[in-house]
Amino acid sequence: MKVVNLVLSVLLGLGVVDAAAEVEPMVDGLALHYAIDRPDGMVDTAVKRVVVLVHGSGPQSMDEDLTAVTVPAGTPNLFFRDVSAALVGRGFVTLRYDKRSYELASRIKADAAYAKSADFQRQQAHPLRDLVEDLRHFTELVHKRFPAADIYLLGHSEGTQVALRVADQVDFVKGVALIGFTGETLVSSAFEQTVYRPLGLFRELDRNADGVLDATELAVDTPMAKALQRQLGILDQDGDGRISETEFVAGNYVNRVLTNIVPPAYAADEASLPKPLDIIARARFRILFLQGEWDNQTPAYQTHAVQIANRLMWKKDTLNFVYFPHAGHALDPRDSYNDLHYRKTPDETLKQVAGEMDTVFP
Repeated sequence: MKVVNLVLSVLLGLGVVDAAAEVEPMVDGLALHYAIDRPDGMVDTAVKRVVVLVHGSGPQSMDEDLTAVTVPAGTPNLFFRDVSAALVGRGFVTLRYDKRSYELASRIKADAAYAKSADFQRQQAHPLRDLVEDLRHFTELVHKRFPAADIYLLGHSEGTQVALRVADQVDFVKGVALIGFTGETLVSSAFEQTVYRPLGLFRELDRNADGVLDATELAVDTPMAKALQRQLGILDQDGDGRISETEFVAGNYVNRVLTNIVPPAYAADEASLPKPLDIIARARFRILFLQGEWDNQTPAYQTHAVQIANRLMWKKDTLNFVYFPHAGHALDPRDSYNDLHYRKTPDETLKQVAGEMDTVFP
């Protein structure tokens, strides 16, 4: 919901609304497009299982379009559309909807003055609570439309926390699937991603492992080395022509010093809502963790820690854990843990996701 993300979305361009999409007004009057995907010929009364898909951070459409951050450049990557197709192939019905930040970005694209309007400012007051309320609205919508169906939620990244909070609120959600789970606040996650995640790239350049990048190590032809060369005058505080690991981390941390990476309103909402780990500990609904081992945005150690806690303390048979080797934040193939580029999630992986959900949520 950050303005910077909205602006970025406008610069990248926004997708076209799905031709089959319907429009639903939220409790505050903001209308969001949504689409229901189902096996061919399945009528409402025959629907037995519905999955509502919950997006990650940023202004995401119902497709959760990752094309702009996917390699090779220009490769279409409509992650949620692909996930939905795999689930429909297993007999599920799905609901995908445009995130409210996507709708707001669309309005700014149509009229830049909207970003200064009172309505837009009102939308920034409770950014996380609004996401929870939107999901609850669509969850109740499918519950009413398909009263004989079991309702499940599938969250990705930020959506894992939104999905857990809604499942904690309503008693008819039977289960939640989590891709790229994090139990931490957005402040903690942003800190790790901006301060510590780049250390892997630093250490790849540090060939002699002495904790310092010298002129030879900075001369290699990689994006990180070139970026550090351009910033040498800022990062090299002792003027020795080299960049130490401490100077490198300081350069990452200065973003936290100079700016609010996470809007205060979002942080306030997080503090007022139940914590995801507390929800997992008390949940009676089934939870399926689908975690990439090379996910460097919501690292796999958090899911592994939940599994350890369950084995030692909670001893719940409702928690299920599936790990995907060499896979990133969207279960996409990565070259290493330090690889920051998305790739299109393979069909075999999507089929495995759908198969795991078919087994855990029969």
